[in-house]
Amino acid sequence: MPNLSPASGAVLVTGASGLVGGHVCSLLCKSGYSMRAAVRDPSADKVKILEKMGCSLVRVPDLLSDEGWLAAMDGCVGLMHAVSGTERALRFAAASGSVQRVVVTATMASVCGTQRDKDPDHLWCEADKNDNPETGYSKSKTAAEAKVWELAEAHKEKFSVTTVHPAVVLGPVLEGQSVSSTMGYLKMMLSGKAETAGERYLVCSTDQYSTLELVELAREAAPEACAGLDLAAWKADEKVAALKPKKPATDNRKACALLGVERLEAPLKFVGEAAASLKALGHLG
Repeated sequence: MPNLSPASGAVLVTGASGLVGGHVCSLLCKSGYSMRAAVRDPSADKVKILEKMGCSLVRVPDLLSDEGWLAAMDGCVGLMHAVSGTERALRFAAASGSVQRVVVTATMASVCGTQRDKDPDHLWCEADKNDNPETGYSKSKTAAEAKVWELAEAHKEKFSVTTVHPAVVLGPVLEGQSVSSTMGYLKMMLSGKAETAGERYLVCSTDQYSTLELVELAREAAPEACAGLDLAAWKADEKVAALKPKKPATDNRKACALLGVERLEAPLKFVGEAAASLKALGHLG
């Protein structure tokens, strides 16, 4: 499939109201692409930031039903899919007749299996698959990615597929967004409240950090957001420090080569930006 450019046509982003999808929309809008954001309710406050970016909002009320998908993809040449409903999204991408490139935000849960049980020095890489998913989450994500590649093969004459596998997603929260997943853990730590194309790329830093170290990174990078933070509750981190080997667990050389960098940035910058945005948007009280 040919490489896409802003002149190629529109790109549809699903999960646009989330952290990953929102930043994908922002980046592509700034790069000159004609953007569509698939949202449940175009009148919701949390999607107004997408209109400010320059996205056209298209209604897909339920990612797990057929309503709205074909109309949303009409005339689009690209699909950036970052939420559930992957099989349906790819099926309608094929039915659209126009989509040429699909990028799916997957997860390391479909990569990491028993490899390190067999070889403690193993570095997880793009060739790995989770060979023993034990939790409901890892089972669903592993099955979902298998379906992605099955459909990619079935429709290879229509579009190409790339999967991207982040381990932890940190960064500034966009205006109106709710806080969930990894950002929810950072919010919990900073607030002190325990609230309940045809390739795959591992976009993981080779550095490893404990929760205590992440809090210290946030305090260093965004001291105003962490004023008064009491780290006493995280002393248990010190007791398990010996369990964390100071060596990489993933091989991200393929992603680094694609991006033209020697290594992916350590999270100091992103933890600071995330903490500052949580404070600025009132998520820390």
